[in-house]
Amino acid sequence: MANTSLSTLRSWTRAEFKLDRLGKVWSDPEVNDSINEAILEIQNKWDYKWDENQTSTTFNTVVDTQDYAISTVASDLIAVDLIKYNTTTLSSTDYITLSALYSEFPSWDPQNYYLYGWNIGFSPIPTEINTVTLIYRWILANLTTDTDLSPFPTNFDKAIRLYASYVLLSKPGDTKNEQRAQLKLSNFEKEIEKLIKTYLTQDRGQFQYKTTYTPRISSYKRSRFANI
Repeated sequence: MANTSLSTLRSWTRAEFKLDRLGKVWSDPEVNDSINEAILEIQNKWDYKWDENQTSTTFNTVVDTQDYAISTVASDLIAVDLIKYNTTTLSSTDYITLSALYSEFPSWDPQNYYLYGWNIGFSPIPTEINTVTLIYRWILANLTTDTDLSPFPTNFDKAIRLYASYVLLSKPGDTKNEQRAQLKLSNFEKEIEKLIKTYLTQDRGQFQYKTTYTPRISSYKRSRFANI
C-alpha cells in the first residue's frame, strides 16, 4: 500500500471533524502536531508490534569489551526482539542475576545479552571482533514537511485522522467539543481493533513459532512474536 503525505493527512483531519476547513481555528503546525501525536499513539497501541516499528542494525564487538552504549548502536531502540552474535542467537538474561553469579565475568563467545544502564551487554565477554545483529522495535520519526509520508500504509489513515481530531477537539478548557472528542476517541479505538485483527490474520502462519522461530535476517519481515 502507498503512504499518505502530511499535507493530505492534514486536509483529511480538518475534514474529519468538519470544522475549520479554512484553517482559521487551528494552525497547520497545530494540526501537524496532532497528526504526529496520533502516529505515536498508534505505535504504542500494540506494544510497537506493527511491521513499521520493526527494524534491524548491525555492529561489531570489540575485543574484551562487555558493554555497548545503546545511544551508539541503536539510539531509537524501544525493545529488543532478537540479538545474534555471529551466527549464534543469544538468550536474554538479567544483569543483576549474572552479577550475583560471577565475581568476575568469564570471557568467551557470548551466549547471553542483557540491557542495563542504557547499555547492551554480553556474557561471556567477547574475545573476538564479530558482527552483532540486532532486531528491535523503534520509535518512528515525526512528520515535519508537507511532503513527508506517513510511516504507516493507507489503511492506517482513518485511525490517524480520528486520533488527531480527538487531540484537537479535546484542548484544555474547550468543553463545547468534549462530546465530539470522546466520539472520535471511541471510533479510533474501534479502528485500531480492526487493524490489529488484520495483522493477526496476516500473521496466522507464524503463531506456532512464538517461542521457537528464528527469522532469517536477510528476509526479516515479521518477527514481532519472537522473544517478546
